[in-house]
Amino acid sequence: MAPRAALLSVVVFVVALTTLSACGGSDDEVAAGSGVGGSGGQSSGGAAGLSGVAGGSQGGLGGAGGMAGVGAAGAAGTPAVGGSGGTAGAGTGGGGTGGGTTVLPGPDIKVMTFNIRVGTANDGADSWSPDRKHLVYDVFKQRDADFVGVQEAKPFQLQDIDAAVSGYKHIGVLSHAGGEICALYYKPSRFTLKKSDTFWLSTTPEKVGSSSWGSKLPRVVTWGRFVEKKTGYVFYVYNTHFDHVSQNAREQSAVLLSKRIDKEVDNHPFVVTGDLNAGESNLVIRYLKGKAKIDGFDNPRPMRDSFRVDNPDATDVGTAHGFSGKTTGAKIDYVFISKGQQVKNAYIDHYHVGARYPSDHFPVIGRMLFPDQ
Repeated sequence: MAPRAALLSVVVFVVALTTLSACGGSDDEVAAGSGVGGSGGQSSGGAAGLSGVAGGSQGGLGGAGGMAGVGAAGAAGTPAVGGSGGTAGAGTGGGGTGGGTTVLPGPDIKVMTFNIRVGTANDGADSWSPDRKHLVYDVFKQRDADFVGVQEAKPFQLQDIDAAVSGYKHIGVLSHAGGEICALYYKPSRFTLKKSDTFWLSTTPEKVGSSSWGSKLPRVVTWGRFVEKKTGYVFYVYNTHFDHVSQNAREQSAVLLSKRIDKEVDNHPFVVTGDLNAGESNLVIRYLKGKAKIDGFDNPRPMRDSFRVDNPDATDVGTAHGFSGKTTGAKIDYVFISKGQQVKNAYIDHYHVGARYPSDHFPVIGRMLFPDQ
């Protein structure tokens, strides 16, 4: 009986050896040899030979965001008595976008420009009284924009808005002693302010209260670099108010603004809000849109008027109405956007209660989808 038992053992041994050796080279038939998607693609090599030595080495880990990992070839199994080692398995990492690039989805953002009319003006019944200021609060609350660029604001007007409207912070400084604040409101619950500054529209932009080119008053640009908290998406918002008297000052202000944007934003998208005191046919606006030169030079960062993207044929688009509600005249208030942004809708807000209006300017609102980053 002993010789037969010994012969039986040899047969079982050979069968087991043959089965395991056949499994050694397949990296998709055996769990140990399968490519397993990890962070951007982790993979394993082939199965082991009979000796029990691991036949495949682990594949490379892909980079963040999905760089496909390519595994090194698995080491062949060490042969045992009467058998051959497992075939080396080459692991290839799982899917994901190649190149190690993380794509940030473009945010959907609503932006409003709003000249709230200086609160010290003697406007009779339309002065900064409880009746008017509450209409301004209504615009903030009902439109619920992510960013609001205001012009002609006095410190006490901003204090009133801050007390009445929740959910916003703002940046901005006085243009000069007794001047306006081109404040930029934003929602800190959604966006983080990473950097901000104000510069003067003059030949000495860093000098507080400076003015040039025949400007009636010192004028400023307030801007911020923002990051959407949910995605890390980076973009810029600028707010300004061009001079109401000097065309030369408006032209040179447009050139300075464009140069500053070009220097700062790199490849990030941007939005510009403002009362530019210039109609759509004015050289200032045509320059900003990249359709005309000033002093022989093009705008290095051509912009698009979000309102005209959505309403190319609209008429009666006047935005400065002197508390009358009229819609004739020029559109001088803008929400400009950089290239690549999709305008979902844009409009001039004619909100009023009876014969009362929030301001002598209509707010202009644009909702846009930024490009993926």
